[in-house]
Amino acid sequence: MKLRYPQAARWLLCACTAVLLVACGGGGGSEAEPEQPRDDSGDTVIPTPPPPPPPPPTPAADLRNGSYTMVASDGYEYTLTLDFDAKTYKVVGNGIDEDGDIEADGSEFEFKPGNAVGSTGFNTTRFSYVDNTVVGAYALRSGAMPFVAARSFMTNLPSTTLTFNLLNRKVDPTYMYLAVGIRQAQITTDGKIRICRDAILHEVTSCPEGSLFEAPLSMSGSQFSYPESDTLTVTFRLANVGADKVYLGASAAEGSPTARQFTIGTPALPNFPIGSFTGAATGAEWATLSIQEENFSLGLTSFTGTWRYDSGTIGTLAQLGTTLGSVAETESENFGPLVGVRSTSLTAFITAPWNSVSALGGLFIGAVR
Repeated sequence: MKLRYPQAARWLLCACTAVLLVACGGGGGSEAEPEQPRDDSGDTVIPTPPPPPPPPPTPAADLRNGSYTMVASDGYEYTLTLDFDAKTYKVVGNGIDEDGDIEADGSEFEFKPGNAVGSTGFNTTRFSYVDNTVVGAYALRSGAMPFVAARSFMTNLPSTTLTFNLLNRKVDPTYMYLAVGIRQAQITTDGKIRICRDAILHEVTSCPEGSLFEAPLSMSGSQFSYPESDTLTVTFRLANVGADKVYLGASAAEGSPTARQFTIGTPALPNFPIGSFTGAATGAEWATLSIQEENFSLGLTSFTGTWRYDSGTIGTLAQLGTTLGSVAETESENFGPLVGVRSTSLTAFITAPWNSVSALGGLFIGAVR
């Protein structure tokens, strides 16, 4: 009998043959997948552990760590080294070589051990940090004294004349002599210092004839110096405190071989801005000063824990708009007249030379709050 669909039968035969070839591994020339090795020992297979995680990054050191030149109101310079990570400090200079701990107290830091007396005492040896600068008090040979410590200073003459209002405090421990003064000075681009030494405060540019002192400047690193007289050389530095230059001096003074002087000066500007400050005062006191439009208030805490307060009026010693407009004068019943200067970040007040109420030579240096 003949097949009715010979072509279909041949097609089906070919298709079956192809299927059989593929099933037997033929026709494509490909090899079978290799058999995976087996573990027939019966032991548990322990997977390879992942690599340990990398160690955590080392924390960056506190940028405030380092050495500062501490210009103190006893008329000497010291080196203050701070380590905010280890919470330690070290002070070296003028026969002092001391170290200890620092401890945060709100926005301030205490030097430990402190100078507080008894369980109710208050540690007035402390500091604030502002604009790469340390402002506070440390227990020096003459007691807890205000200081300013900076680590960024000018090392060249200025490109434009700089004018400062200066507060000066002189002390002679041998003869129990102390004096204060306020003057205006200029550092010129040609390497001179000009100071108006008149009994009345004047701008350097209008200093009376015979009262203008001028001397050439010398430089050694960041230290400026000039001859005060044939036998006395005065030294100072110009610290970079934020955007301001601040005049800081601690050196020998006229009077005797033991006489010293401390000078702080801020830029001479047309006005004295209001603000609040905390800082150190002579007499081992920590103070808070608030200056409003025409009034001020001052609270002081002693190392024994006692507190006193005073308030009064504040104005400027000269007409606003002049470079003496940034010299302030306060008047109060308890403190009498005080005169002060300020930069953007710092302020300093000293008993006025004409003060007959409070002890001469009182000084306050504070940082803006």
